[in-house]
Amino acid sequence: MKKFVFPVANGGAPFTNDSIVGILQEEQSAALEAIVAGLTAHWNGTQQAVILSGCEVTSLGASLYSINDGFVWINGKITRATGTGSTTLPAYIIENAVTDLLSTDVTNATFEDASNPILATETTTFVDTVAPGSGEYITIDDVAFGNTYRLETMIGARTGKYAFTVTKVGSTSPTVVGVPTISTPILRAQGLLSDSFPITGSVSTFYPNKKVELIDFHVQVWAKVYGGTYWTQIPPMIYGATTANHYSMADSIIGAGAINIQIYTDSTFDNGDFRVVIIG
Repeated sequence: MKKFVFPVANGGAPFTNDSIVGILQEEQSAALEAIVAGLTAHWNGTQQAVILSGCEVTSLGASLYSINDGFVWINGKITRATGTGSTTLPAYIIENAVTDLLSTDVTNATFEDASNPILATETTTFVDTVAPGSGEYITIDDVAFGNTYRLETMIGARTGKYAFTVTKVGSTSPTVVGVPTISTPILRAQGLLSDSFPITGSVSTFYPNKKVELIDFHVQVWAKVYGGTYWTQIPPMIYGATTANHYSMADSIIGAGAINIQIYTDSTFDNGDFRVVIIG
């Protein structure tokens, strides 16, 4: 990397705008963006859009939410994210077209020749409730509130385990667990996936030097009767079977790349709780 040498050699240095921009801006930006690119890299060598800071979601009631400002990594660069005072979810953080800034926009002054040329460019994002047809974007849904797309979550919350509790509705059987409770962004955030599964019915997904199959996950299902204290483990069965007090898991990637679990139980567990644990 290029760095200015201080103190400057005797005689002074003929600094120009180009040399200052080239070293202070370009070199530092390239280094910072390379770090973020490496942290967000997938196994297939590409990156994904993530929230670097801010973009926190606050409920306003009546199914409305606010999203504050922040910074994101999107389309291969760090960008200032503009929030919104009110939106429904899901909403999407989308990059704006690059904006040219005149000298008066940046320094509140004109050039010595009284001109007002383009002095800088600015990249920002906006929030919309319609996903774009192309390009990267960040999804803010009403389940994870964008947390699965936060860089801190992706690199810091990799526990290798994902557990949650669902309640059986009356005597309804089976209890089906799928999107959004189990989704590939959530499993990836918990360290169970190194990359997201594509939408496919294939049992296996291949990446360079890596093979992932659903059977690589260790799944446990526990049941507790309504008002009870103790948990009882529910055994697995072949997908498509309906034996009571067993669970089955789809042997393929379905829907939006999700794992589909079906828990069949008899009246013993009506209105009871199920604890699902997925270990990678």
